[in-house]
Amino acid sequence: MAIKLQLNNLSCFYDDIQLFKPVDLTLRKGEICRVMGPNGAGKTTLLRSVGGLFRGYNGKVMLSDEASRIHYLGHRAGIRDELTCIENLQFLTQYSLTRTSIDSALERVGLIGYEQAFPDELSAGQRRRLLLATLFCMQFDILLLDEPFTALDVDGVALIAAQLKNIAEQGCIVLYSTHHADAVLTPNKTVMLEVSQ
Repeated sequence: MAIKLQLNNLSCFYDDIQLFKPVDLTLRKGEICRVMGPNGAGKTTLLRSVGGLFRGYNGKVMLSDEASRIHYLGHRAGIRDELTCIENLQFLTQYSLTRTSIDSALERVGLIGYEQAFPDELSAGQRRRLLLATLFCMQFDILLLDEPFTALDVDGVALIAAQLKNIAEQGCIVLYSTHHADAVLTPNKTVMLEVSQ
C-alpha cells in the first residue's frame, strides 16, 4: 500500500504560541485516523494544516502525487437557509450532480423525504446529515472531518460511521477529529494531541 499522507514533526502555532507537541503520522490508502484532544488543543488547526488551509505550522505535511483530491469539512455548517436540501447539495457540490446522485446521497444519510425541506425545518442533527451528504456526492483521496458526529443522535452516528467506513474501504484516507473515543468508527490509528506547555 502506497503512503499517501505523512506528517513529520508537525506542530501548529497561533501568535507564536505552540498549540500541541509535534506529531508524526503516516497514513496509507484506506486508513482511518482519529485525532483527539481537549478543547483548544489544536485538532481543527491540525486538520486545516493538512488541507492546506492553515500555514502557521512547523514540520512537514507530505502528500503523495496521487493524493490530489482533498476535502475538508469543518464543524460549522455551510448550509444556506434560503435553499432546499436538494438545492444545498447542488450548491455545495458546484452544481455537478444529477438528481439520481443527490437522491442517493440523501438516502445514505437518512434524509429521503426531506428533498424539498428548508434547513430551518430540520433539526440540528438533520442539518449535520445534510452537510455530510456532500461527502457521498464526490470522490476524494483524503477526507478531513472536523467533529463529524456533532449534533447527531445515536442512530445518526452509526449511519454516518458506516458510510465513512465504506468510503475508507474504497481507498480514501479518513482523518477526523473528536473529543470522544467513538466506538462506532474504529480507526486504524489515533493521534492524541498533547497541549504544549
